[in-house]
Amino acid sequence: MDHLAECQKNGRETHNRFWISAALADQGCQVSPEDWRIAAAVERYFSAFLDYCRLIPGTGSMLETVKTKYRLGLLTNFTHGPAARNILDYLASLPFSASSSSRENSDTANPIHRYFLKLVEHFGVEPDQILYVGDDPEPDIEGARAVGLQPVWTTYVMDHQVPYARAF
Repeated sequence: MDHLAECQKNGRETHNRFWISAALADQGCQVSPEDWRIAAAVERYFSAFLDYCRLIPGTGSMLETVKTKYRLGLLTNFTHGPAARNILDYLASLPFSASSSSRENSDTANPIHRYFLKLVEHFGVEPDQILYVGDDPEPDIEGARAVGLQPVWTTYVMDHQVPYARAF
């Protein structure tokens, strides 16, 4: 199964454990996506990200300033929720966030509207009162715009040709 093509077609993300199980099956090794060895491989794979993660310059001071006037939240489509939290803890940016959400317990990716709508519900404001910053035009910008949020496209990573795994 082409998991990436399926996600692009129907907006439903496939957790990494299914990708690994399918790759093993292609090699003639049948291992359930729920197998502890696959879970351990996913954890090990994502733990390697920590050494390469850096905040975009100016992010910390910008968040410090913004949080004095606005409530902050985080919505991520990172494929593994625990890894996203570990990265945020590692970067010490989680305290900036009053609310955080990922699709950790779901198989649905941005731009599925319900995640943006949950953000609206959480903050208890009209959609156009939320400024949503994202780095991917289709799921982030178009997804936010589709439910009435005010999207801002950050292009730092693209503009500075930062390898994607190093920017967060």
